[in-house]
Order: sequence, then structure tokens, then C-alpha cells
Amino acid sequence: MESYSHEQIEKILIGISESLDISPTKYKQAVERYNTIGEWLENGHYPGVVETPYIYPQGSFRLGTVVRPIKDGMEADYDIDLVSQLALAKENTSPSEIKHLIGDRLKENGKYQQMLNDEGKRCWTIEYAEQDSIGFHVDVLPSIPKPYGHLHAIDITDKDKESGNYNWDPSNPKGYAEWFDEIKRPAYEAVQLSQRKILQENYSDIYARVEDVPDAVIKTPLQRAIQIFKRHRDFRFSGKSNLKDKPISMIINTLSALAYSNESDLYSTIFNIVRKVKGYTESGLIQKVNGRWYIPNPVDPVENFADRWHENNDRKAKAFFQWIDWVEQDLAYALDQQDPKMMQAVLSEAFGERAVNESFSKLSLLAATVTPAIISRPHVDISEPSKPWGCNG
Repeated sequence: MESYSHEQIEKILIGISESLDISPTKYKQAVERYNTIGEWLENGHYPGVVETPYIYPQGSFRLGTVVRPIKDGMEADYDIDLVSQLALAKENTSPSEIKHLIGDRLKENGKYQQMLNDEGKRCWTIEYAEQDSIGFHVDVLPSIPKPYGHLHAIDITDKDKESGNYNWDPSNPKGYAEWFDEIKRPAYEAVQLSQRKILQENYSDIYARVEDVPDAVIKTPLQRAIQIFKRHRDFRFSGKSNLKDKPISMIINTLSALAYSNESDLYSTIFNIVRKVKGYTESGLIQKVNGRWYIPNPVDPVENFADRWHENNDRKAKAFFQWIDWVEQDLAYALDQQDPKMMQAVLSEAFGERAVNESFSKLSLLAATVTPAIISRPHVDISEPSKPWGCNG
């Protein structure tokens, strides 16, 4: 029996991840926007603050794992997350004060005031209008430095939706990003030069020299795998009754990074991560102690990313393990299709038509000849081979 070669499958997966990612042109635009917001915040007056506010990106934009979110089954605006850190001691302020110092400063700018959403649980959100059918919103997260604990640790503001009370929550996005960078460093060093050359050639209008290509647009197999996982999660849970229980990105990021073994190709990275995460009881990536699930923050083990998994009869835990099964089954089923049109249709169900169509269009796979397989695929028992993504969760 013939099937696709390892090289063809690798190109399909990379093409999908590239289509999910923010383009270098849009990345440059996003950086310019958040730098402008940062400058405005840095130049503000905050009673009791003598140091310049520290503004820096966090989340998927910082980690290089951005994908366009899915809302109501459609692609939504890109999320850009910024930390706005004011140098005030916790005993001299409150989460409410910090939240409104940042919010009031944003409202002082007539442009931002018009673009500012109502106060969020943790952030202030600035909505940018779409350009070329792509929009952005920038979430600004107010915070103060933690006086003790791990390097870069901060306390962030959190407003309870029901009571309206403000609280402090611990976080360490900068420390987490540095940990993530160390995990991917060997793979990054292996691919960065070749990717820089390709990006400079394809985007010479914004990168005059190879050296001008920023580190943030270089992608390792780990980052691409996370993008694949996040988009699959978004489509799988879209419209489902357990939408609110879908795995959070921080858990996907952390488990993927812990399971990554510097695989050099995306296919192996995806399936090896899935295999290791599914063996959670043996690997220790996920723990359950005294009836409570535990996925520690690698830079601050006191913080538990799975702290709500025990609620509602383990609903979030069950959703996660169901999803990781879906990832394995859906991808194995799609990649076993020998008809290019059928493979394209199956992948579109899991990742969206636009991303998959762009990938196939780049590779001209609809006209490609199937070549003998040179890849050993994992055996996967598929309970719903006709449409495995059709469960109601």
C-alpha cells in the first residue's frame, strides 16, 4: 500500500502551522503598536511610583506560539498580551488601585479611550480595527513586582466577576518565557540561520539584511506543534457543551515543552509529545495527589496550572484527556488518507479550511503523486473512523 512520504507530511504540517501563525508583516505591525502603548504607559504619572514602568510582552506572542483564536466557529482577532509593571510595594497599594492607575492612564489618550473595552477581569483591552481582514486586540495586564520568591515573579490584579472584589494573583510570565526559551534553544540554534535566510528573501521589504530578522519569528518544531495543538483544541471544543472546560494554553505549552526531546521534525514532535502526555501516570507530567490534579508551573512549583481540574467531578481533567486522544486519532486518520482531496477535507475539519487550503495551495499537493511511504506511523485505534472529530464531548 502506498502512502505519503515523511517529507510530504512534514510539509503539510509546517504549512498548516505557518498559516495559523502571525505573518512577519503583521508581527512587525503588532510590535509597533504595543511599543507605542508601552511608551504611553512609561511616560505616565503614577502617584508613589518613582521608577519608569516596566512594559513587556507575555503569553503566546512572547513564546512564539500565536494562532488566530476561534470564536463561534470563526477566526477572531489576534491576542497580544502586555505586562505593565509598576514599582510599588504591595503594602503601599491595592490591586484595585494598580488596575485603575493603568486604566486611567490609557483613558488619558483620546485614541486609546475610544478603542478601550470595559474593564476586564485582569486586563484592559485595546481593540484595533481590522486591516486586510485581520484584527488585533492588546491586553494590558497591570502588576507589581513580588518582593520575594522566584526571579521576575509578579503579582497581577484580578477582579471577581460576581462580587466585584479585587485580589492579587501570583504570576511569572517573564521567568516562564525564559524557561521555555531554554527548552527550545538547541532546536532554535539548529534552524535559526536557514529560517532567517528564507524569511529575509521572502520579506525583503521589511528585512533588508538577514540580521534584521527578529528571533521571535524563528519557529522550532516545539512551537509549531503547540500551534497545531491549540488550533485543534479550538476547533474540537467550538460549539460543544464543555467549551468552558477546554484545555488552557498554559497547560498545553507546559506539557509540550516538558515532553519535547529536541526532535528535529514536526511530525515526530507532535506524536512523541502526545505519546508522553498520554502516559502521564508513568511520566509524571501530570500528577494526582489526594484527589487533586497537579501540573506545576516549572518556574514556581507553588502555582498549580490544574488547580481547577478536580471541580465538577473532574470535568476539566476529563476534557483534557479526551482532547489528547482526539489529537492522536484525528491526525493519524487524516494523514492515512491517500487521496489528497480527502486528506485536505479531513484536515480542514480539524484545523479550519483557510489554514489547510493555504498549506495545500503552497505545496500543490492536489496534483502531487503519492509516493511510497518512508515513515513508520504509530498504530492508533480509531473509534470513529468516518469523522472522529464529531463527538459532542
